[in-house]
Amino acid sequence: MPVRPGWYRDPVDDFEWRWWSGREWTHDVRTGRLTTTSALEPGTIPEGESIVWTDGRYTITTHTVHVSEGGRPVVLPWWSVAAVNQSVSALESTSGTGTIVLRVAYPGYTDRAEWRMKRVADPDRVQALAYTWMRRHRLAAGYG
Repeated sequence: MPVRPGWYRDPVDDFEWRWWSGREWTHDVRTGRLTTTSALEPGTIPEGESIVWTDGRYTITTHTVHVSEGGRPVVLPWWSVAAVNQSVSALESTSGTGTIVLRVAYPGYTDRAEWRMKRVADPDRVQALAYTWMRRHRLAAGYG
């Protein structure tokens, strides 16, 4: 265990870095430029599927992410998602929203290799949630 408070490699691999308070691991996490708070218990995947976040258009569950294109719903299992990124346009920046970009690891699994969750409020939190579930499932499936 680290002795001094600070950012250290996340011991449960949900994020790149996790804050060590000097006594315990906290829910403060970082991945790349993203710093947020993870309210999730590290490293676990529940057997049953439950909703983690939704805004009515998009839904993140413990096993899948629900997106849509032109009103057509698409359900992506987390093991099929290889990367979760965020982009923020100037318009989104002024409105406090962002776009979460999901890259599918297996072209042909869906009709596109990239799906976008557009105009999402609190994009840092949503990216952190999506990254957490993607990472947990890919590790559990042996994709690293």
